[in-house]
Amino acid sequence: QFQIPPCPASSLSICASFIAGKKMPSLASPLDVKHLKKAVEALLTHIENRKSKGKAQLLDESLPVIVQVATATIPEGRSKPYMITLKHAMWDLEDTQTCLIVKDPQREYKDKIAAQGITGISRVIGISKLRNKFKQYEAQRQLCGTYDLFLADDRVLPLLPHLIGKVFFEKKKQPLPVNLQKGKWGEQFKRMLQSTPFYVSSGSCSSVKAGNTAMSAEQLVENIVIVIEKLATVLPKQWKGIQAIHIKTHDSIALPIYHSLPTPDTLAMTSEPSSKKRKAGEEDGEGKGAAKKAKTGGAKAGAKPPKAAKSGAKPGAKPGAKPGAK
Repeated sequence: QFQIPPCPASSLSICASFIAGKKMPSLASPLDVKHLKKAVEALLTHIENRKSKGKAQLLDESLPVIVQVATATIPEGRSKPYMITLKHAMWDLEDTQTCLIVKDPQREYKDKIAAQGITGISRVIGISKLRNKFKQYEAQRQLCGTYDLFLADDRVLPLLPHLIGKVFFEKKKQPLPVNLQKGKWGEQFKRMLQSTPFYVSSGSCSSVKAGNTAMSAEQLVENIVIVIEKLATVLPKQWKGIQAIHIKTHDSIALPIYHSLPTPDTLAMTSEPSSKKRKAGEEDGEGKGAAKKAKTGGAKAGAKPPKAAKSGAKPGAKPGAKPGAK
């Protein structure tokens, strides 16, 4: 069981000071770093307990630590991720199995990698080979599970969603963009390994990896603070638009590290759409009622009067009887 104190409200403002030798942005951060450290320690203790009981997926595998952020409004979509540079890298170029997806012909890029003396790239796949050899779901699943990290030439990045399949998105292994038209490739690859991608969700909840369970609690805390400060600068309304932040692994519960109290600004953001919808519904209802009333009134005004009885009919005669019939 997790034993952590109640999540502090946004009124408890503790500004992050110096991380990685650099001063944090001037934007005031209401994040309680002490509470964050307790949550990280509780999460790591939970993972160790699961490993000791044999309940973890892979006992020797480090699990990614994920930061989940809930916003008051839905941000605008963005195809390319925000790259957040971490103080403590999640990957090591020498120990990480990395796959690079490039334009055709792939041999040209293999030769350039060898000429620059770049190590750590386990495989280079051309776009045509990816299209022809990995059509089936099972082949895509095996490719996704074989490598730890995927990089891709930014010129072929728009083609990849239809070629790599949904398994890459489910496993959060979307290829990271690199520019192979300029600069030294080795420096770009190292910079990608030092960073974590943040994909803006199409809903009100987004997530980003900030580290893994092989790191110490102090390293995770420093990475998480850097990630959250970056998210606060790119999300709508910045800190005012952030409702809650949690940390978790893929199969653990989400531990709260920040929760904002309702303010007039957030209440206005959440109530404005519903009030507009209710007002539109009322106006629509009034319009329908007026139209129905006018239609009913018109029907009454245009109704024909009942037919008068024929003059030749005798009183008490049966309907349909001819005049003068005996």
